[in-house]
Amino acid sequence: MQHISIMVPEVLSLVPSGAKIIVDGTTWHGGHTLAMAQKFPDATIAAMDRDVAMLEHARERCADIDKITFVNDSYANFAQYISGIDFILLDIGVNREHFEDRSRWFSIHDDGPLDMRFD
Repeated sequence: MQHISIMVPEVLSLVPSGAKIIVDGTTWHGGHTLAMAQKFPDATIAAMDRDVAMLEHARERCADIDKITFVNDSYANFAQYISGIDFILLDIGVNREHFEDRSRWFSIHDDGPLDMRFD
């Protein structure tokens, strides 16, 4: 089952027209990343996530778009990778998957290791 991003129209309405450099600082499954890439085909997009599993979901979902750079790091470090940003999206929080899958370190349903880091 593919994750469905909410608030896509609202996010897209906030991106300045003619944006050339966009950062999705918490790309999760890549839904907003994909929508921004489709609406702004001339933009370069940096899709960032500390969680390599989430970044892989996004990479698979956006495989047909070549103007996306995937970065496995915290959004706090975006300036190390890209400058001159026109728009940055931060969906700050945890993904439901982190809580439901005990191997993801945050489980509230089953016993598992308690780590609470995304990396």
